[in-house]
Amino acid sequence: MKGETKEMSNNTSDVPSATDDEPDLEMIKIDHVINDIKSIIGDTAQSDEQLKHYISKVESHLNNHQLQELNSIDKDAMKAVILKHPYFRNPCNYNIRLTTIMKYLKKKGIDIHLRNIDLLVDDIIMSIDGIEKKGYDKYFMKR
Repeated sequence: MKGETKEMSNNTSDVPSATDDEPDLEMIKIDHVINDIKSIIGDTAQSDEQLKHYISKVESHLNNHQLQELNSIDKDAMKAVILKHPYFRNPCNYNIRLTTIMKYLKKKGIDIHLRNIDLLVDDIIMSIDGIEKKGYDKYFMKR
């Protein structure tokens, strides 16, 4: 509803602290991170160093999680889905774009919102026999 705001709780027991070694992914939510940053800023001594350390730790943890998600994708299954695209079943004399293939993958239920999945799809497409890269984001299949 418009105009309504939720009151934020001051309970910091479930907030990952800046001194923890490894924050848990389920606990990393934007409101928790904001509350933790506010508590670090509230301290006058060494708040800049603590804040920089905490932000870099959270960023590296999120990047590691995103890489694990990307590596957990079954490339052979994705290649099989790509090969079912009408262009690859019946190649024509025109190029196909990576965005077209990404839309097809999204339509088939593959999560394309992962970071750098376009690079993974590019590698999979280039591994198909007879594919030639015609420029940035364009592929041509030889008959």
